[in-house]
Amino acid sequence: MNTEFVWIGWNTEGTSDKIWGYFLTGVGNQEKYVRKDWHHTCAIFWAARSKAGTLHFKADTTGHDIDKLKLSKIKKGYRQITSEKLIELWPNFEEEFSQSLLYQKLAGKIR
Repeated sequence: MNTEFVWIGWNTEGTSDKIWGYFLTGVGNQEKYVRKDWHHTCAIFWAARSKAGTLHFKADTTGHDIDKLKLSKIKKGYRQITSEKLIELWPNFEEEFSQSLLYQKLAGKIR
């Protein structure tokens, strides 16, 4: 399955150490995520880095709604990072992400 991270944020304000972002699955480009009939390919993820195995996912709407959510996260102190920086901060992220996403898909909680 093709997973494309669109935005990844990291919040370290105060005692926080959280990751939040959104991604697309099963698509080759971002053009499809804007179309309402493709909304099921967009999902958000979040986790506290200190709590192993706590990656959470939620299928989300697209377009303006996801942009408003991203802006609210930026206002709360999340700053954008690259996927390379994420791997540097969380070396086993890819493995945990894949396993958690597969479990959520099998459980029918995300498409």
